Amino acid sequence: MLGPGAFRYGNMLSRLFERSWNNNKLSDTKPRDVLRFTLSWKPFIHFLEMFYEKEKSGVLSEDCQVHFIQAATLLKVAMDTLMEGTVLIGDLEIINNAVDTFIHLNKSISKHDREKEEFNEALVRETLILRCREVRKFEEVKTNVQVFTQMCQHFRVDLSDIDQKIEELSNVDNRKLCDICKPGIRERISDIENYDPVVIAFNIPPDMQCILADLKRLSQGSLFLNMWTKQGTQEVKTKGRPLTVDEVMENVWHVTYPTWMKLSKRIADGNITFKEFQEHFKNVATDNLKQQLSYLPGGKRDWVTERLQQVKEHRELQQCVTGASIILEVVKEYDLKGNFEPIRMIVKMVHGTDSESKMSDFNKSLMDACDILREIGPSETECLKEFINCKTLIDWLKKSMESLKELKVFVDLASISAGEGDLEVARVKLLHAATTGYAPLIFNLDDQCDYIRFLDKCKLVWKELQTDPQLPLKLKDTKRQLEWLNSVKSAQGSVEVTSMRQAEAINSIGIYVVGKIDANVQKEKPTIDDVLQLHVQKDEKGSRLPKRYQYKELQELQSKLMLVAGKAEMGKDDVERFTIVLDAVIRLCNVYIKLVSSGCVLFTNWQAKFLCDPARKACAVVRFGSGEGCTQLKGRRNEEEDITTIIPRLAKFMEVCLEEWLKYIDHKRDEYQHLNFFTIDQMVILQKELVLMGGEVEPSDYIYPLLSIVKHDCTKMDLIGALKKAKSDVTQKEAEQEIEMEDNEEEEEDVDPSEEGNVKAKAIAKFIAEIVNSGYTEILAKQALKTGIDPAEIDEGVVWCMEHEDMRVVDMETEVSEDQVEVKVEEFEGWTKPGMSISTITQNILSGLQYDKETAEEDTLISDLEQLWEEFLSSISSSVSDYLSVEHLGIILRRLAETETFTVNRPLIPGFERGTPNLLLCPQDEILNTVLTIYSHDPDQPLPQSDEILMCTPHTTLDEVEMFWRRAVFDTTDRIHCLVSGDLLDYDVSDRGERRLDYHMQRATEKDIPYKLVVVCSTERENHSRIVAALDKYRRPPLPLLSHEKTAEYIKEKLTFNLKKPRVKPSAEADNENCTVRVVKSWRAGVGKTLHKKRLAEKLHSLHSGVVRTNKAVVSIPLHEREINIDSIMSVLLQNTLHPGKVEPRLFHIDLSHEVQEGVDYLLFQLLILGCLTNSTGHVWRKLPYDLYIVETMPLLARDFQDQRGYIKCMHRCLDLLPDVTCRSPLESVQKYQGNAPDIGESDLLFDVAEFRSSMFQRPFQYLYRMDMNRGLGDVNMGRTEGNPTTCLQTLLKHCGIPDPSWAELRHFVWFLNTQLVDFESSDYLSHAAAEDLPGFAQFVLRFLIQMSRDFATRSLNMSEESPIQMLKRIDSADEEEEKDEADLRQFQLRRTWESSPHPYLFFNMDRITMTFLGFNIERQTGNLVDVQTGTVLEAGIMQRNLQDALKRNRVPINENFDSLPREEKLSKLCSVMGVDVPYDPDPTYELTTDNVKKILAIYMRFRCDIPVIIMGETGCGKTRLVKFMCQLQCPIGVEVQNMVLMKVDTCI
Repeated sequence: MLGPGAFRYGNMLSRLFERSWNNNKLSDTKPRDVLRFTLSWKPFIHFLEMFYEKEKSGVLSEDCQVHFIQAATLLKVAMDTLMEGTVLIGDLEIINNAVDTFIHLNKSISKHDREKEEFNEALVRETLILRCREVRKFEEVKTNVQVFTQMCQHFRVDLSDIDQKIEELSNVDNRKLCDICKPGIRERISDIENYDPVVIAFNIPPDMQCILADLKRLSQGSLFLNMWTKQGTQEVKTKGRPLTVDEVMENVWHVTYPTWMKLSKRIADGNITFKEFQEHFKNVATDNLKQQLSYLPGGKRDWVTERLQQVKEHRELQQCVTGASIILEVVKEYDLKGNFEPIRMIVKMVHGTDSESKMSDFNKSLMDACDILREIGPSETECLKEFINCKTLIDWLKKSMESLKELKVFVDLASISAGEGDLEVARVKLLHAATTGYAPLIFNLDDQCDYIRFLDKCKLVWKELQTDPQLPLKLKDTKRQLEWLNSVKSAQGSVEVTSMRQAEAINSIGIYVVGKIDANVQKEKPTIDDVLQLHVQKDEKGSRLPKRYQYKELQELQSKLMLVAGKAEMGKDDVERFTIVLDAVIRLCNVYIKLVSSGCVLFTNWQAKFLCDPARKACAVVRFGSGEGCTQLKGRRNEEEDITTIIPRLAKFMEVCLEEWLKYIDHKRDEYQHLNFFTIDQMVILQKELVLMGGEVEPSDYIYPLLSIVKHDCTKMDLIGALKKAKSDVTQKEAEQEIEMEDNEEEEEDVDPSEEGNVKAKAIAKFIAEIVNSGYTEILAKQALKTGIDPAEIDEGVVWCMEHEDMRVVDMETEVSEDQVEVKVEEFEGWTKPGMSISTITQNILSGLQYDKETAEEDTLISDLEQLWEEFLSSISSSVSDYLSVEHLGIILRRLAETETFTVNRPLIPGFERGTPNLLLCPQDEILNTVLTIYSHDPDQPLPQSDEILMCTPHTTLDEVEMFWRRAVFDTTDRIHCLVSGDLLDYDVSDRGERRLDYHMQRATEKDIPYKLVVVCSTERENHSRIVAALDKYRRPPLPLLSHEKTAEYIKEKLTFNLKKPRVKPSAEADNENCTVRVVKSWRAGVGKTLHKKRLAEKLHSLHSGVVRTNKAVVSIPLHEREINIDSIMSVLLQNTLHPGKVEPRLFHIDLSHEVQEGVDYLLFQLLILGCLTNSTGHVWRKLPYDLYIVETMPLLARDFQDQRGYIKCMHRCLDLLPDVTCRSPLESVQKYQGNAPDIGESDLLFDVAEFRSSMFQRPFQYLYRMDMNRGLGDVNMGRTEGNPTTCLQTLLKHCGIPDPSWAELRHFVWFLNTQLVDFESSDYLSHAAAEDLPGFAQFVLRFLIQMSRDFATRSLNMSEESPIQMLKRIDSADEEEEKDEADLRQFQLRRTWESSPHPYLFFNMDRITMTFLGFNIERQTGNLVDVQTGTVLEAGIMQRNLQDALKRNRVPINENFDSLPREEKLSKLCSVMGVDVPYDPDPTYELTTDNVKKILAIYMRFRCDIPVIIMGETGCGKTRLVKFMCQLQCPIGVEVQNMVLMKVDTCI
C-alpha cells in the first residue's frame, strides 16, 4: 500500500478529510465539536479502519494525519471518561445521541490496540445507561429543589445557600458527571433496573431528596398548600425569624404531611363531617372541587364522585321527615335491631344537629327514605300508632303462628270452634280482616329488619289501608278478643295445625310426580313408593322449607286431615281438594304400575307432573322419555278443567290402555303357545335381552336358564339358530303381508317415480325370503340377483340356486378357512337395525300430533294420548332396537322349541281323568309325598319338571296361575301338570284364577285336548279355599301313597349323578353315593356339619385341581331369618350364573338355621327336586347336574301322631325325603364304634379321620393315654398315628370334664391342651436334663395343664342350645306348666360363676421356656391344690414334697401373693405371657388386681386357641375397660394400631 497508486489514493482521501474538517470549523480548542464530528461524519469509520495503524497512515497528508490522530485520541478519551464517570455532561449527551456509532468506532480502535483488553460492547452500553440515568436523576433533584424554594416563598425561609447552588448549576454542560453525581461502576451494580443514582451537587441527603419529590407532587393541591402555609407561618411567628431549611423539614413538613394524610383518608372514607369539609374547601369553586379532590390519595377514585354527589345532596336536602318520628317509635317499641340510621339522621337534621353527621352516613338511601316519608299522612300515622298500641296482640300472633298461611289455618280451625253463633263468626271475620291487612308487619317483620324492608312492608299495609280505612280500628277491636283467641288456640292440637298447613301448601304450590321418577334407576318391580312423589317448593319469603313427600307420608297426612276437617268451609274445601287429588293420583299410580309390569313398553319411561298452583296455565305435563329433546304433552287449566278432573280422566285412559294391552297379550299367547312358559315379567326380560343378540352389547347370561324351560340346557348356539330361523319367518311374513296389501289395491296406469324404488325393494325382499324358505342361504339368493335375474322371477331364481348349490363361499365373498365358515354361520347380524328405539318411535308419533303448546285454546291432552295409543298399537307388532315385540318373541320361542330333544311321557294314575281337573285332598304333611307319588308312577320318567308343577304360596300372583293353567290345559306332550297347595292362594287370586281356568277348559274342550291336570290341596284348609269349592265336583278319592322310605329312595335315585360320559368329573363324586343333593343333619349344635362341608370342599378342589374357574368353587348361603326370602337367595345364586355351555362343578352350601320356620319346603322342593328357583323379578336359577348341593341343618322336630309308635319327623318334610347324613356327637361315636347304637346309620358321620390323625388330637391323646397307663412321656411322637378313634375318644372324653360334649366343646379342650403341650415340649425346665433338679415337675405341669384345659373348655352358662331334641321335649311337656317353668329357669342357670370358681393358672411365656404361676395355693404337707376361698381340694397330691423343696430352692414363687407385688412387676408378668417385648403401662388408673389379671390372661389364651369369649356382667362393672386395657397393652409403643372394634348393641331391642 506504499506504491505510487497508494499515495494518490491517500492524497484524495486526505483532501476529503481536510475539507470536512475545515467545513465544520474544527480546531484543537473545540474538542466537543471534534467529538460530534467523529460521531456524525460517516466516512470516519472507514478512515479509522484503514489508517489507524501507524504504518498504514503514511499515505495521508501530514495535516490529515494530525487531525485524524486528534479525533481518534478524543474518542479514546471519551470512552475512558465514560467508563470512569468523569465524562462532561455535554459530551455525554453527544455520545448518547450516537451510541451505535460511538461503540463501533471504539470497538475498531480497540481491535487495533493490541495491548488493550478485548472490547466489551455490552459493558459499554450498560455503563452508558447508568450515566444517562445519573444525569436524569440530577435534573429531577434540581427540579424538586426549585419547587421547594417556591413552596418556601409562602413564609420566610433562609434559602441563600440553595439559591446560590441553583444559580451555579443552571448550566452543567462543561461539568464533569462526577461533580454532580456519584458515578456508578457497572461491575458493582447487580440490578440496573433498580439502580438509584446518588446526587451530590446540592449536598442534600437521600431521605430529604425523597421528601422533596413528594413535596413537588403535593404542591399542586390547595388543601396541602393551605396546611403547609399555615404551619410554616405559625413556625416563623413562633421563632421570630426566618426558618432554616432543616427547620422547614422538621417543623413544617413532618407536621403537615401526616396531618394531610389523615385528613385525606377521612375525606376518601367519608369520615369527615360536612362542616369540616366546608372549612377546608370553602374557597374552592364547585367546578374546581373535583380536580382538587383528585390530588388526594385514596386508591380507586370512585369516592371522588360519591363525595361530590353527597355535597350536592346535602345542600339540597329539605325537611321531608314528617313520619320519621313515628317510625322510630315503632323501632323502639318492637326492638328492631336493623339499620335505621338514615331515619335517625333525618331526625337529627330536623333538630338542627346534622352538622355533626359524617359524609359516609349520608348516602342515597337517606334521600330515598325521605321520598317515602313524604308520603306519610295523618291516616298512615294513625295506622302505625295503632300498630304500636296493639303490641301484645302482635306478639301473640307471632308466637302462635309463623306465616300468613298458618294464620289461614288458624282461622279455619277457629271457624270450627265458632260454630254458627253470630258473635263468634264476627270475631273470626274481624280477626281475619285485621291480621290480613297488617300481615306484612306482623309476620314478615323480624328483629333484624332495616328501614328499607320496613318501609316496603309499610307500603303494602298502606295499600290495604286505602281499601279498608277501618283497618286500625279492626286491629284495636281484635286486641280486645285476645283472651278468646287464646282459648281457641289452646283447644287446637299441633297435629291439626300442621296438617292443615301442609294441605294448604300442597293445594297451592304442590307438584305431584307420577311415573319413572329417576331415569337412571331401573325398577323391575316398582311399587307406589317408587312411582309417586310430591314436591312442595320453598315459598318466596323462606318461611317454609322445600319438602318431598313419599306415599306413606301422604297416607298419614290424609288420615290426620280426616280427623281435622269440620264445619269451616275454607278448611273443608282444602281437605276435600287434597283428598280428591290424592285418591286420583293413587289410582293413576296403580294403573301405571300394572302397565309397566305387564310389559307395555310405551310407558317404560313415562312420567306425568301435576301442578296444583292455580296461577299456572298448564296443570299437567306428560312425557314419554327422558332428556332435553323429549316431547311433552300439556294439560291446560280452564274454567272446566283442573287437576281434579284431568288426573281421573288420565287414569281412566290408562285403564283402557291396560285392558287393551292385556287383551293383546292374551291374543299373542293364544297364537304362540310357548309364551305361556313365561310370566309377563319374564317376557319383558326376554324382550329386552334377546334384541341385544348380534349387537355391540351381549345379552345377559341370565336368559339361558330362563329359556331352558323351552329348550333344555339352552346354549348360545341354540339361541342364535332359533333367532336366524325366526328372522327368516318374520321376513317372509312381512313380504306376504305386503303382497296381500298390493293385491287389494287397484292398479293404476301411472306409477309415481318416487315409489318405484320402494316397489323394487319389496320385490327383492320377497325374492330373498322365498329363496331362503326353499332351503338356500341368503348369500346364495343375493348372488342370484347379481347375475341379473329379475326379482319377480322367483322360480328362475330357485332353479339357479339349485344349479349353483355347491358354489363355494369363496366364489361369493372372500376366501376363508373351514373353521371360519362355521363361525360365520353361527354369527348373527342382529334382529333389528340400530337407531329405531321405542323412544324414537314414541317421539315420532308425538311430533306427528302437531301439538301446539302455546296457542292451544282448549285442552287436547286426552285426545292426543288416545291418538298416540292407537298409533302405538298399530306399530307394536314390529321390534325396535331396544325392545323385541311380543309377536317376534313368540316366533323365536317356537323355533327354539323345535330343537328340544328332551321328552316326558307320564301315564296318569288310574282313577284320574284326562281333559278335566283332578282335585286331590290330603293332610298338609303328606302334600309333598302325594305329589311325588303322582310323578313316580312310571319310575323311568324323570323327576317332575319346573313347568309341570306350580307350588302355591300366599305370594303367588294371578299371572303365575294364569300361565300354569295355559300350559296345563293346552298341553299336548303327555305331561302331568299339578297345582300344589292351591288352598294357600290369596282369595282374589284364587277366585279370578278359577274363572280363568273355567274359560280355558271350555276352549280346550272345543279343541278336544286331553290334558292331564291335578290340583292338590290340604284337608286342613279345604273349607277356607275358594279353588277347592270351585273344583269340588272334580274331587278324586285319596291315593295310596308311597311310604316315606320309598319316596326318599325314589328321590335319591333320581338325584344320583348318572351321565355316562360326563365332560368333567361332577361335584357329586365328592359325595359317598354320587348324589347331587345331600342334607347334613344333626340333633344338636357343634357336632361336625360345617366340618363335613369343609371336607367336601377339599374333595371338590382335589377333583378339579386343574379347572380354570370364573366363579367360586364353593358358594355358601346362610339362612337365619324366620321366613326364607327367595330374592336374597337368588341374589347370591345369580352372581354365580355360568356362561351357557360352560361347565364348572361347584358346591352350593345352604346353611339352614333352626330358627327358620317358613318357606323351607318351598325352597328345597323348588331348588333341589324341581331344579328351578325363580325370584320376584322373573329371573331363574336352574340346578345343573355337575353341581353338588348340601343343606346344613339342625331340623325342627315333631311327633307323627298318626304313627302309633310316636315316630319323630322333621317339621319340614323335604328334610326327611331328600338324601341325608347325620352328624353324631363324640359320645354317640364311641357307642357306634362299640356296637351299642343300632339306631345310628352306617353312613352317619362319626370321628373325622383327618381330625383323628392331626397333631391337634394326637398330641393330647398320646400324653393323656400315657398318663392313664402310667407310662413315661419320652416316646410321644407326632410323626406317627397312635391308637384308634375309639381309644382316642374314650381317653379325651375321660379328661375333658363334660359328660356328653359336642365336637366343638371337645375341640376347644383339645386345642387348648395341644397349644399348651407344644410349649410344654419346648421348655427346658420340663426336659429330661432338668428332671434331677426339678423331680416330678414335668408331671405336675402336665396334670395342671389338663386341669386348665377343662376350665378353658367349659362354658359358664348351662344352655340347652335350642337343640331340636330339647325343643321337642319341652313341647311334649307343655301340659306340665310347673315343670316347664322349672326347665325354663334351669336353661339360664349358671353352670358355674367366675367368682365362685377357683382359677389357678400356669402360663407358658412367649419365649416358650419360662412360665408364670398365678393364683396357686399348694399345701405344704399334702401337696394338694386347694381353693383359697372354700378350702376345697382341687387336685390331690399334685405336687410332691421334694418338688416343692426344689422349686423353693430355685426361687420359683408358687404360692406368691400377686396383689402384694409392685405394679411394675405385675405388668412384667402380664407382658411376658402376652409376648410384649417392652412392658409399659397403657392406663395407670386401671387397677391390676389378681382377678383382673386372671380374666385378661384367660381371654388372651382363649383367643390364641380360637375359643370365642362372652364377658357377662351388669352395667358398669368394668367389662369394656378390661378389654380396652388388654388391647392397648398389645399395641406397639408409639404406633397407632386399631386392634379393638367397639360395637354397642341395645339388648332391649
